[in-house]
Amino acid sequence: SCCRLQASNHRGSFWICAASCSHMPSLALFGATGNTGKAVLALALEQGYVVRALVRSPEKVTIKHDQLTLIQGGYDAVDEIKDTVKGCEFVICVAGGPMGSAGDYPKDLMLNFVKNLTVAIKESATTTKCFLYQAGFLAATPNEQAGRGLPWGTWLARSTVARFLEPNLQDHEAVMRHLENEKQASGLTSIVSLPPTLAAASKDKAPSRKLKPGDARSFRLNMGGITFDELAALTLEAVRDETAHGT
Repeated sequence: SCCRLQASNHRGSFWICAASCSHMPSLALFGATGNTGKAVLALALEQGYVVRALVRSPEKVTIKHDQLTLIQGGYDAVDEIKDTVKGCEFVICVAGGPMGSAGDYPKDLMLNFVKNLTVAIKESATTTKCFLYQAGFLAATPNEQAGRGLPWGTWLARSTVARFLEPNLQDHEAVMRHLENEKQASGLTSIVSLPPTLAAASKDKAPSRKLKPGDARSFRLNMGGITFDELAALTLEAVRDETAHGT
């Protein structure tokens, strides 16, 4: 026997068969009120996930669902972070800090948050299979930070039109170094997502494309952009794909 879960794609709704109704995939989501977070939340619930989401303002979440639990709290709410992660197989962070000048950005905002989050993941009674952190294609990976550097086109964009994002990007890079250190020290399984320019879906556009984790450094995608719905699909696919873990 199996548990039938409803899903959908551009051809319409369909049913998929899960092993058992007694075990539904569980997800802790951070950043559920942002554009990416809204898309991830909607798709995760559509795919049958039990979702726990930490939000500063619960009234901003318009989705009502029996499998959604909202926990109110901010980046520094340690107990609420632990409560959100509790019992979840997958943890996704698509949150971010304010965009503006260096003076507007709280120092180490995301780094301090992720440090608390990784402690919560390690202390959770349920073994988390994967933690996905979303940065952005302008942020340098640890290997790139160590000497290889950003691809030329990415470096040029960061140095010119995207200079206002520098505090955010430096914070994302510190998070990536932290996750790399955690992987070496504790074996934490994580993925860093480096999405390109993002945009809302257009009614005139073709159905969502099939994207792969390796597309992060695609010049074509970075310049042309993808939709929030496409990124949500890639995000949920990546945490389930063991071959993507650790990338």
